[in-house]
Amino acid sequence: MSKSASTKIVNTAAELQDLCDHIDRTKLAAFDFEFIPERTYFPILCLVQVCVEKTPYIVDPFVVEDLAPLFQRIASEEILCIFHAGSQDLELVYSLSGLIPKNIFDTQIAAGFAGYGYSAGYRRLLSDVLNVQIAKTESFSDWQSRPLTPAQIDYAINDVLYLIPLYEKVRDKLNQQGRLEWAEEECKIYEDIEYYDHDRSRDFMRVKGANSLNSRGLAVLREVWLWRDNEARRLNKPPRFLLSDNVMVEIARKPAHSVDDLKNMRGIRPDQPRIHGKAILAAIEKARSLSDQECPTWPTGRAPSKSELLTGDFLYVVLKYLANDIGLAAEHICTRDELQLVVRLHKENKLANATDLKVAEGWRYEVVGKHLIELLSGEPISARVIMTDGNLRLSLNNNSIPTN
Repeated sequence: MSKSASTKIVNTAAELQDLCDHIDRTKLAAFDFEFIPERTYFPILCLVQVCVEKTPYIVDPFVVEDLAPLFQRIASEEILCIFHAGSQDLELVYSLSGLIPKNIFDTQIAAGFAGYGYSAGYRRLLSDVLNVQIAKTESFSDWQSRPLTPAQIDYAINDVLYLIPLYEKVRDKLNQQGRLEWAEEECKIYEDIEYYDHDRSRDFMRVKGANSLNSRGLAVLREVWLWRDNEARRLNKPPRFLLSDNVMVEIARKPAHSVDDLKNMRGIRPDQPRIHGKAILAAIEKARSLSDQECPTWPTGRAPSKSELLTGDFLYVVLKYLANDIGLAAEHICTRDELQLVVRLHKENKLANATDLKVAEGWRYEVVGKHLIELLSGEPISARVIMTDGNLRLSLNNNSIPTN
């Protein structure tokens, strides 16, 4: 029988309240959202799937416009909410409600700690952990279209129907490994306001081609980028619909003085100077009026020396072996860039006072970080490289290295 036949479709406020009451009784629910991010500035929420006690629900946000009661459950510390790769879903919760999600368990994050690999996909995990196979038939479905087909509903329900059994299996394995607290600690990132309201003041520098600009060009790019972002937000249009990144860089490289100058730029559409020309020129003029000191510049910190780069590379190799030895995705512990920062801070005698350095805190420090820092400090450590069945294993401990 089609899963759509047993699914509860939520089309009224009363039905939504029934769902919320069900969640309140169990204190445990699985969630997934279907949304379209590419057509507008703010993603269009098209469907909310919820599973409570093996009962699947489909909430249609085009009919039930006030989803505040549901979002309040996701923001409740008393309710455990299960997501898989929930970053974009939870950002949507915050942008639509202003509420910060709480008590989130992300099965993708947890699976990395359980040894299933970094960023493991939902379908692969269902196969590996539950021996469940689900289809991808509606991966590119138009979720804005109505009515939903039975195939769409089946596909949507599959995304939550197995989430709680998956959570239970992964949780039990983490408990056996003594790593459940690690995964729960990592999922706390979703409770940090800075995860959603991060500083975007230098996002313009991420535009491809920005690194070719001088400080005045960067000032033009910043002002045009800010205009584009604010206007896209106001119109709820994708920013690149108003002006592409490569055109913004070209404007920054050769700032226009008139609408005709804009019209003659390669890559610009005829409608863009006509509709937005005055606003673009105003942004350019604002950048021109800045003093040299007010123009943005690239960070001037010294580049790592060859010796520092080699040290960072060596530490990364050690990290990879240690992570493999304990069956943990290295990406969950530390990035190559963070290790390079550890090398620099250690050389400058600033490592002890560093903040927000994950590898020097908590479980990461106990598992790997202290070994890496001991290596940097020149403390005597014994290392063993063991080959077993064609696989290398690196073992470190604090025993003194014998001397001749």
